[in-house]
Amino acid sequence: HRFQVPKIKRYAGAAFANRRAISFFFFTNHATIPLASINATSGLSFMNGVTAILLAAGLSKRFGAANKLLEKIDGEAMVRRVAVAVCASKAMRIVVVLGHEADLIADALSGLALETVLNSDFGDGQISSVRVGVRAVGDDATGFMMCLGDQPLLTSADYDALIDAFSEQPD
Repeated sequence: HRFQVPKIKRYAGAAFANRRAISFFFFTNHATIPLASINATSGLSFMNGVTAILLAAGLSKRFGAANKLLEKIDGEAMVRRVAVAVCASKAMRIVVVLGHEADLIADALSGLALETVLNSDFGDGQISSVRVGVRAVGDDATGFMMCLGDQPLLTSADYDALIDAFSEQPD
């Protein structure tokens, strides 16, 4: 499958394209749950249908010999710091895509409320991890947000702002 980028519409500081955002990667799932049924059956808001996909499979080639996701920031592995922020966000589910040094990354994430999936083709680049993450989401999500494991300065409020902007998009 070829990843195509449709025309982009700017909204709330994120790039959106027909409810599919790039750059910060917000997408709707092809099989979505109707908003009315979510609210009528469970009282959940639209934003609770968003799954966060955290990409943590890369080789960190530009960083040198060490895996940058395991580098410590204030005593915490970078990838864990990112995962904690994503877990504290409004995302209903968090899926982490592992690849390079998967066991070490999984250890750094232990104890957090998230799922992991393995990208055995992580050497093929980031798009291979995107594909694995999207496949893991399935049909139950209203949309998904790609999060990058090497962005430790983003907070749960940053992720929530993206989820809120996504939820305000017209159907």
